[in-house]
Amino acid sequence: MLRRYDREEYNPWIEWIPAPELAITYGNGSPLPFAPGDYLIVIVTATDWSGGQSANGTLLFTDVTQNWQANLTVTAAQLGGTFVVGQSAERIVERPEVGGSFSTLANYVADPWIDATAKDVKGKTYSPGKGSTSYAITMTDGGTPISYVELFGTDVLWFFDENSAF
Repeated sequence: MLRRYDREEYNPWIEWIPAPELAITYGNGSPLPFAPGDYLIVIVTATDWSGGQSANGTLLFTDVTQNWQANLTVTAAQLGGTFVVGQSAERIVERPEVGGSFSTLANYVADPWIDATAKDVKGKTYSPGKGSTSYAITMTDGGTPISYVELFGTDVLWFFDENSAF
């Protein structure tokens, strides 16, 4: 996830509900240098998966637009738990809460997520349109749709904004 903290800084974050989100930064606390419109490749791996749970994982961010890469380690303890359990992958576009209110959704027009797949520890690939259950959720503001997702083929998700997002 990328969350905009101010006009100049976007940060990926991870969340283990009900714990609060954890901004993902370099080891020294400085933000990863994402910018609006960058083409990203993100790979999340449970590094010690055993018996349906893992205590550690890695996050590999590749910013194709700016030509940089960051490989970070995350532990379940950092997220407020002992183990990461389950077999689900979520792809989310959301607008952050700032000062107790939702911010205005950025006018992103269309945001394609290409090769939106997940693999299990045996290497089996799951796609939103094949071999898994997908839920297309529309983001609303006061009942008015402002963002929605459509599946194209088996592994391409397109997020679109509309109405108040313009």
